[in-house]
Amino acid sequence: MAAVYQLWCLLVAYCGGEAELIRRVKPGSLNPRVGPCCCWPCCLLPMFAVNKRSVCLLRVLVLQLPVVQGVVYMVLLVMWAEEESLYEVNYMYLQPVVVVSILTGIWGLLMTIKMLSTVLANHLVLGKFLALQAVLLLAKFQGLTARILAWYNVLPCNPPLTPHVYANLMYNMAMVVEMLLLALFARAIYSREIPDLTEAEAEATPPTQVCVIEVSAQTSPIKESNNNNGHHQQHSITEEKVSYKF
Repeated sequence: MAAVYQLWCLLVAYCGGEAELIRRVKPGSLNPRVGPCCCWPCCLLPMFAVNKRSVCLLRVLVLQLPVVQGVVYMVLLVMWAEEESLYEVNYMYLQPVVVVSILTGIWGLLMTIKMLSTVLANHLVLGKFLALQAVLLLAKFQGLTARILAWYNVLPCNPPLTPHVYANLMYNMAMVVEMLLLALFARAIYSREIPDLTEAEAEATPPTQVCVIEVSAQTSPIKESNNNNGHHQQHSITEEKVSYKF
């Protein structure tokens, strides 16, 4: 859950911060019509402007995921410590809160990825999101499926091996294999080099040209004669040079 928020912060860091993110993306490119809210009535939502308020809202949508999940699991642990039957009775009632929190966090992250699809086109954002989403969904929904199978006595009961023991065994063995494969996939994605947006923008900007125009003026001495007094006056203009740069 915390890694989802870390991925969101990583996307913002790729852009150079929230201010640079707002500057780089198009003004009205925040599209709320993405999964899991891509069906009716969410498909009627308009495009939103990208500003500091909308970016802060995206942060809250993603940040609530580890906070809500941590609170829910703390409550479940307290129930289990008090009495195990109390935990089993209330577990299913808290699952809608967990599911809504997961879908809301994924929705906020998908909106961010959709908004940055052109800015971070070469950063393999979709692959990084898929690797993290697979970990999240497999850890949550596989565990829920295993518990349902145990509660409805689908799994065999061979004392001292109860259905819960079989459910935990199936869940943990599947998670070991799946996390190994996802770790190899994530390593292959994160080990690739990604371009620096600041350097790419600097290279795309044409270099500034300096044009120097020099204007020089030089005159020879000018002699003026005065017929009245017979004296000669000599005036000289020194060399002047003016440079203009633009």
